[in-house]
Amino acid sequence: MALQLFHMKRLLANTILFIFPLLVFNIIVLNAGYRYSYKNGYVMRHNLKTFTRGKVNIKFYGTSRIESGISPVDVERGITSKTGNTHASVQNCGMSAEVVGWGMKMQELYYATADVMVIEIHPGKNPMTGGTHGQIHKEFIVNMIDQYISFHLNHVFVLHYMANLLSELREKLVVKNMYTYLNGWTSVEYVEDPYRLNLVKKKVSQWAEEDLNKIDYMYGWDDLAKEIRTLQQRSGCRLIFIRMPVDGLLRDQNQVFLANFDCMQFLSNEFPSAQVIDATTDPVLGNFHKSEDSHLSAEVASRFSFELGRQLQLEGILPHHE
Repeated sequence: MALQLFHMKRLLANTILFIFPLLVFNIIVLNAGYRYSYKNGYVMRHNLKTFTRGKVNIKFYGTSRIESGISPVDVERGITSKTGNTHASVQNCGMSAEVVGWGMKMQELYYATADVMVIEIHPGKNPMTGGTHGQIHKEFIVNMIDQYISFHLNHVFVLHYMANLLSELREKLVVKNMYTYLNGWTSVEYVEDPYRLNLVKKKVSQWAEEDLNKIDYMYGWDDLAKEIRTLQQRSGCRLIFIRMPVDGLLRDQNQVFLANFDCMQFLSNEFPSAQVIDATTDPVLGNFHKSEDSHLSAEVASRFSFELGRQLQLEGILPHHE
């Protein structure tokens, strides 16, 4: 018994000795202004499954432009400033490195109803292919626990952003701070370095050029419409489509995509009662600065989300009650 107690104390001491330097280094890094956390399956599932009785439930689906560009709290503020009394519950179900169809399938798997689905239209992408998160399936409980722990600790332990810090020291990283909130918004702060930002702009444009040459962006929209219709009929929700704002050469390339296949018009025809917001050409929403032509920084995303909340057409939608 005494030997077991000795080994337990030794294990505890070694654990403390291992963690303590990391915590000290973490405090130094946080005080220097660095923050890094990422959106994982736990956060995504939470947002997909969330439904608040007594409120108008609004869910945003899409790519990293939704994930980093839509601040749910500020959308709610914008809605309230317009209506004066609408109590909204907004969830960000966008996911970096994923297309919108992936989010739709995930919503079908981890189902919770919604009053409004706001769905990103991403010209240049097949909305049903690509991504890095693999097959659509239920997570194993071990994975869920790991993701839960990671989300709550990834902004504490420096190991989760060590690589980003080293990249910053090598003067290659364009993102300084990145932090995911439980409502699904990943706020991003960019470095103020035109040279480094221009490198990212060129890379984003290069990816768009590759998509243009593959012409895969013309396909998958029928399947997306079917997926949307299934979820809409299940919950009886209202639909809003949004094209997130882009700028520079990427904006010109998007116009080529739309000239070859107008996915915005296609979805408008499929869902004639849906509201369509083109935040790229909108005289107000299109004027918000895009740090690298494609995404909004945290401060800009907050203001953009507030204005977007004011533009959402929610008349006639009543909060759900028990």
